[in-house]
Amino acid sequence: MSEEKIMQNLADIRSFLSDNGHVFGPRVELFKKILGYSEYCIKNDVTQVEQKYCQDVMESLNLLQYMYINDVISNELANFVGEYTLLIFNINSNIMKDSEIDKRCRFVERIYKDSFSIKEAFTFMKEIIKRYNAVSSYALPSVELSRHYLDSFKNKESNEAPKEEKKVCKPNPTPKVDYSKF
Repeated sequence: MSEEKIMQNLADIRSFLSDNGHVFGPRVELFKKILGYSEYCIKNDVTQVEQKYCQDVMESLNLLQYMYINDVISNELANFVGEYTLLIFNINSNIMKDSEIDKRCRFVERIYKDSFSIKEAFTFMKEIIKRYNAVSSYALPSVELSRHYLDSFKNKESNEAPKEEKKVCKPNPTPKVDYSKF
């Protein structure tokens, strides 16, 4: 990827962050920091990066994976992720050369493009199920209280003796009148 294209990619990413940074909440600063250092590396032909930068990149990729699982994904966010992972992939290939970042970057790109393998889908679903099980077993005290309150009604109903059906008076049917006589 040429430096011109990379700079355009950086501009597009910055534009997304300025318009839609609220999607990331306070973590938007992490992306801005990564972009700033990435631009510095590109302009100054840096050959080695700080370990903290690698950790921040991995944290950002983990955040994008977490967001895919837990949030609604807009087309704009998916496009942002495509551009972001392309930038990180290129910087990783030329400077960092970190195999874990390479794997995670490719994975995040594939999930946002909806083109990951069946094996990855199973692994991904296992993580979602694990999170669901952790959350589903937790109930707020008010929910537990409500559940107990409703159960007490069920118990009360089952302990009561069956009541006899009340007889309802039915009106006598009206006699048929021959209107021809009138």
